[in-house]
Amino acid sequence: MRIGLGAIVPALRIALGIMVLLAASDLTAAEANLCSLLAPADVMPLLGVAQSGTLGASGLTCIWGDMSGMGGKRGLMIQAPSVHGGAAAAYNAVHAKETKNYPTQTKNEPGIGDQAFSALKNYGVMIMVLKNDRVLQLQYSISKGGSDSDLVALREVTRKAVAAFAP
Repeated sequence: MRIGLGAIVPALRIALGIMVLLAASDLTAAEANLCSLLAPADVMPLLGVAQSGTLGASGLTCIWGDMSGMGGKRGLMIQAPSVHGGAAAAYNAVHAKETKNYPTQTKNEPGIGDQAFSALKNYGVMIMVLKNDRVLQLQYSISKGGSDSDLVALREVTRKAVAAFAP
């Protein structure tokens, strides 16, 4: 029995179409989960207004407000980098780098996720969390160097996001 190329091409197109739909549905679920970690009211203490997050082009970032760092604008960004089973190693590498480069601005954050640390940055504050072999990073941009009070505000928002993060 001989199968002509004309019969194989439509079958390949169907198979590829199904794979694309499956991949897109997985990405859409991941995207929706990332932006849904915080309710609009959860960001109000940081941004002054309740608002929904906007998904970044990669699907691994969600942004509330304005992250430009210009003119006193405020923004919050959550990232969940894809580390493919190496979350602890990725977390530890970033933690070691921040601690080495900014020892007085970096500190551990007990009680958030499995492990967490914060850093006062020149743009605001950042908290990175390791939970269930996944990494979550929150950056709060306030257009100037971060303070302890900014960290307190981000810490509360981080706890809410981590509670909604992958079980």
